[in-house]
Amino acid sequence: MEATNYAELHKRLANATGSVLLADAGAADGPGVGFSKAATVMTTGPYTVTATCVGTPGAQIFLAQDGVEPVSLEVDCSGVLSKVVQLQKGYVGAQLIRPDPTGAWTGAVAGIKITVQ
Repeated sequence: MEATNYAELHKRLANATGSVLLADAGAADGPGVGFSKAATVMTTGPYTVTATCVGTPGAQIFLAQDGVEPVSLEVDCSGVLSKVVQLQKGYVGAQLIRPDPTGAWTGAVAGIKITVQ
């Protein structure tokens, strides 16, 4: 099930256009952590965040930068979330938050791609 979900996830994220700043994916339920990844923003400006999930109704992903209010992305897994955010020069981190990290594993996955045009 997980392999099928990852295949669908990557197909959905493939529609994101532009140069990739950050991309990651991970399990959206069960024990352990989802994903946490950081990248360096070289130029302040607008970036497109594309996020989706498969095998669960929804997921929550946070974007964080030093000195900037974190951005919470509520992802509805019935489609793909695409949102333009302003990123500052420096590090940006993306983290998948699991509502129940001790819950049962079902093979659900979530992913993000941050691109610049």
